[in-house]
Amino acid sequence: MLIGRPGFMSSPDPRSLEIRTKLVDGDPLHGQFGAGASVRLLGIEYETRRRNRLSARVIDTDHTHIALHIEQSFGNCPQYIQARGLTLLDGIDVIGEPRERDDFTEFNTGAHELIESSDNFYIASHHTENMDAVSNGADVSHRGGEPGFVKLLDKRTLQFPDYPGNNHFNTFGNLLLSPRAGLTFVDFLSGDLLFLTGSAEIIWDGPEVAAIPGAQRLVRFTLAQGRRVANAAPIQWEFLNYSPRLLQLKS
Repeated sequence: MLIGRPGFMSSPDPRSLEIRTKLVDGDPLHGQFGAGASVRLLGIEYETRRRNRLSARVIDTDHTHIALHIEQSFGNCPQYIQARGLTLLDGIDVIGEPRERDDFTEFNTGAHELIESSDNFYIASHHTENMDAVSNGADVSHRGGEPGFVKLLDKRTLQFPDYPGNNHFNTFGNLLLSPRAGLTFVDFLSGDLLFLTGSAEIIWDGPEVAAIPGAQRLVRFTLAQGRRVANAAPIQWEFLNYSPRLLQLKS
């Protein structure tokens, strides 16, 4: 999750994006990419539910700056984004400074409570089956629902529904070819960030899918490693309202 004061991102031309900020302490991306790396980004304006996805290649990077060349960009419909207002806190000026963190391989009480109370999270997926294909590489997507839509099945497994969407199947196309996935949850009260890596299995149909209103399929995620970083996002969030699409799921 990249955070900064308004203006920390700029686009000097239609194919370039400049990001000037530090990664939060404990972000798993530290040291994981450099010039030439292929990356995917998701931008969301929570007040309006507007979102955009980018496919890009890193041109240059250091600990305070990422320069990107844009390869693909497309907007997504609002779908299941809950509207929120935000106010930046003073900690925005010390992004990257050490934070308390907790690493785990089984869901502890804190992770359990955050996951099952969340109304949104983000999922990253990746595949490199055909290096020349435009569909090659990573993807990151938003998932939303009413609190409780993500459920823990045991100490290493969680499950969430896939509701009707834009039918691009960016995430599911990747997961079919490679089950590796990364999830990020945001604690909108404390500013904590929860990073999870593991593998995902798609449940296409059956009684488990039919039991959840609106679900077209389920995703079952098995944890390999998790990390919670305390007070990583120095933002005060104000919940505004749930996505109107959630009401349609009940009708």
